[in-house]
Amino acid sequence: NDKLKNWLDFFSFIKGQVFIYAGQEYGIKHKPLLFEKNPIDWSDLNEDTYKLYIEYINNKKSQKEIIDQHIDLINENTVKVKIKYIDNSLEERIFNLPN
Repeated sequence: NDKLKNWLDFFSFIKGQVFIYAGQEYGIKHKPLLFEKNPIDWSDLNEDTYKLYIEYINNKKSQKEIIDQHIDLINENTVKVKIKYIDNSLEERIFNLPN
């Protein structure tokens, strides 16, 4: 799914941790309630989605430390991110993030 890959690219590139919520890494469609007991059916997993999340998590772990970032909104679905790493190297990427 290109939409998922685009969002994972974005979240694994920016400063901070990737937040994974209640079966999301397994591609489970059911969205449990946050403050109610609402068990997740773990048998409904998507192996490809899981492997994709593991790949992005590992990439995030190996990323250099970010000391500064700037995010510009280009249009309602596109952002430009500028990153400065601890070694003073710079990187800039543009992400298409559809709703």
